[in-house]
Amino acid sequence: MGSDRGRITIHADVVPWRNTVLRLGINELPITGEIAITAARLLDFHGDPADRLITATAHVNSAMLVTADGRILAWPSSLRRIDARR
Repeated sequence: MGSDRGRITIHADVVPWRNTVLRLGINELPITGEIAITAARLLDFHGDPADRLITATAHVNSAMLVTADGRILAWPSSLRRIDARR
């Protein structure tokens, strides 16, 4: 794995990587209609659709969001977040 412009790049076949992540106990959450609507309605949030979906998924599922994205971390809301840069 490497990073380019602060983004994670996976230099391996994603299927075995995903299987490893799931075995480690990470839960996959599907994007539902409720999540899509929540993403569209996020107030004072930037326009990146992936960030909106990630944030809305955490919100709808009352999950803790672990992120290194400064814009998500700085967003004023009650969303529980952990700064992954630390």
